[in-house]
Amino acid sequence: MYLLEINDLAVTLSGPNGPMVASPGVAVAHRDGLHFGADARARARRNPRRTFDRFWEHLDQQPLAESAGPARSHADLAYYHLRAVLDAAGEPVGSVTLAVPAEYDKSRLALALGVVQACGLEVAGLVCAPVAAAVGLDLETGHWRLLGLRLHDLIAADIEVGPDSVTLTGCRTLLRRGLVDLENRWAGLIAERFVRDTRFDPLHDADTEQRLHDALDEWLTALADAPAVRAAMRVGDREYHVPLDAAFLAAGAEEVYRAVAAEFTDRAGVVLDARLAALPGLREQLPDAPVVCPPEALASGVHAAGDAIRADDPQAPPFVTRLPRGQRDAKTAAGSTDRPAPTHLLSDGVATPLPPDGHALGGGSARLEPGDDGWCLRGDLDGLRLNGRPAAADTRLIAGDHLVVGDRQMWLIAVAPGHGQA
Repeated sequence: MYLLEINDLAVTLSGPNGPMVASPGVAVAHRDGLHFGADARARARRNPRRTFDRFWEHLDQQPLAESAGPARSHADLAYYHLRAVLDAAGEPVGSVTLAVPAEYDKSRLALALGVVQACGLEVAGLVCAPVAAAVGLDLETGHWRLLGLRLHDLIAADIEVGPDSVTLTGCRTLLRRGLVDLENRWAGLIAERFVRDTRFDPLHDADTEQRLHDALDEWLTALADAPAVRAAMRVGDREYHVPLDAAFLAAGAEEVYRAVAAEFTDRAGVVLDARLAALPGLREQLPDAPVVCPPEALASGVHAAGDAIRADDPQAPPFVTRLPRGQRDAKTAAGSTDRPAPTHLLSDGVATPLPPDGHALGGGSARLEPGDDGWCLRGDLDGLRLNGRPAAADTRLIAGDHLVVGDRQMWLIAVAPGHGQA
């Protein structure tokens, strides 16, 4: 089964072995045709009037203000974008579970479903993405807010986690500012620093402006692992350098960061999506350490609650906003499922092969150990949670199981031979 997540930050298609394509919701209409995703982002500054980045947000059939080749509406652009995603997958995709944002109303849900079906896909189930992600995270019982960054908005999905279920109770737009606004602001601040320190203005023409935006992702990624980076841009035979640090960029994101911090109250726990949590300097401005929702939590939740998501009628699947949780008994985790034994441990986006002599979990004595019936848990399991519950010794494990040790989250996955297995 394939999972298709619609989100303007990226339309993501995942298969049995993980993500296959992640394509940003950006389109550029060029004389040689429509360009989407990363290709479109690399052309956007050179073609600002023919760039479109609101078609998944404003999914409708109103005529576009600017010409976009064969596309006449936002729904048309969404259709051509999804076709490009499927082409990039490189293999036939017949049936998908469709995960959509909590903020989608009935009109956008209907159009999203129509776009997916027009691309020749059968929709096996339609689920609210934050609810499925909350199931995958194994959150404690209580009220939670899942904060998501979009291209043009900051969204909060209100989630109620009960003993047996996870339910969407509301959705709010916290701020009409998103990643596009942040990147434009940061590009302006960095350009000002280049002008001040080197007399070179990256915004002087479209080519260097595009190169500045292309490099921004690299600099932001580097700042996640270092207190400061040296931003460099080469023009002809000359290379210009300026220093960047998280505090400098955080100063250009104060409105967004204040809106995030304001959601930390005693009334609900807060979960940040991975893109939001990675913003430079954000965590230092929050009153409490947030729970971070990694991209793989959605797939884990969809896998765990697959029966509740699966639709009887693929032509008219209901929008699922309530899912069960904790349905498998810990001691017999593998007894009632046909999921395979795990081969890898996935953490922080990296899948590590399970070694034949076992694998330590955290700083204590808890371990994953091989046995006659597959992998199981051994040692001191105090504080270790399996699928949202305290872990029990000798539990037999399967692909899809979720482990939490302190603030570290791990998923056990099965990688088929020939698909990245070491």
